[in-house]
Amino acid sequence: MRLRSINLGIFLFAQALSAIASGFTPLADIRETAVEAVREQHPISTNPHIRSLTITAAKLDSRLRLAACDKPLTPEFTPNRRSLRLSVKVSCLSPQLWSLYVPVSISAEMDVLTTNASLPRGHMLTLDDFSPATRRMSGGYQNYVHTPEEALGKTLKRSLASGKALTASNLTTPMAIKRGDYVLVEASAGPLTVVASGIAMTNGRIGEQIKIKNTDSDRIISARIINQGTVRVML
Repeated sequence: MRLRSINLGIFLFAQALSAIASGFTPLADIRETAVEAVREQHPISTNPHIRSLTITAAKLDSRLRLAACDKPLTPEFTPNRRSLRLSVKVSCLSPQLWSLYVPVSISAEMDVLTTNASLPRGHMLTLDDFSPATRRMSGGYQNYVHTPEEALGKTLKRSLASGKALTASNLTTPMAIKRGDYVLVEASAGPLTVVASGIAMTNGRIGEQIKIKNTDSDRIISARIINQGTVRVML
């Protein structure tokens, strides 16, 4: 990242020298400044699942005459992880102050997982349900699922047609324990572990804390789910 920042700095300095010689800032320099800023700062640039990435600045009005800068142009924008259409503010700080907003669009090809067949809501995913694919993105940057490990054992929140890409927002971890289930309750204190039985008072997923009724004492306790059918209390 440091090397990329140095390269951007060299590029901007070279632009400043060119602009001073001509009296006006070339529009191509303004567009390129915006493009390089997005390439440096947008999170999609460092996504390891990107196959190809194209960043394009919109054409500017050829009638624009913006004073030459004696310092590198200053780009400014807020990276938006979800959006592939941005507006970059490019400014000259000296000798004459001016700013111009440049529309920039991102197009990318990304490795994703797509469904092999139509799948209903609530379906638990297995290796037979999806295959790797490459999808072109433009306009929106969704939280796609990229590896089998991210999908296996998860259930669908909504049904999916065949060939649709899996997204993290449509997956959920299934309930490991449901209300009314009989569970093993482990209570640990140092090297000592005591096991009792209990009844789940609420639903829960692995890692979540739920209420358990001890079947021996009828006492209600809080315990964390460690796997299907087992919870743990830390003493």
